[in-house]
Amino acid sequence: MGGMEFLAALQDEPDLVRASVVLVILAISMSSANLARMEHYSVAGTMSKPLTAEKLTTILQLHFNAQGLDLLPQPR
Repeated sequence: MGGMEFLAALQDEPDLVRASVVLVILAISMSSANLARMEHYSVAGTMSKPLTAEKLTTILQLHFNAQGLDLLPQPR
């Protein structure tokens, strides 16, 4: 299942489930067609691949008020 298929399948879930999910799209490239398709879904943000420790830290801080981020592996 690809990312867009996942987004479509998530729409079939109850509102309570969808409200508890934070979606950050991780992609190699974001075509204008895919960006337009994502407008119909509750996507919290987009990031480009590869996922790095810095990007993960940003996601955790923005969407989960994460604490203890110093425990994450540090970039080399």
